[in-house]
Amino acid sequence: MRYDPLPPGSRHGSSLEENQNANFSWYSLERLGEQDHKSRNQESGKYIPIHQWNKFYCWPEVSILRRLVNRSRTNGFETVIRRSNGEVFVHDVDLFGWFKNIARML
Repeated sequence: MRYDPLPPGSRHGSSLEENQNANFSWYSLERLGEQDHKSRNQESGKYIPIHQWNKFYCWPEVSILRRLVNRSRTNGFETVIRRSNGEVFVHDVDLFGWFKNIARML
């Protein structure tokens, strides 16, 4: 199976009606993906154990999170984490909000 970067039906030689139907379905699939992404982002977030962070997100790395946790009392990172039974949990939505606030201060 070869990779085709064009949406289905947009190849040369197709009729106008076929192109319109295919482009509509391609657009509908893109919009469906965007809506799914938006609905996931509108969730209130979840607490993720630091050692499992890479299963959910590729950035920031676990080593960066551990460094931030070790300095959490001085850098304001306490608002993002919860500690329970010796384990540290990071709230994903609060974490990205914390990074945005830090970026505004720079």
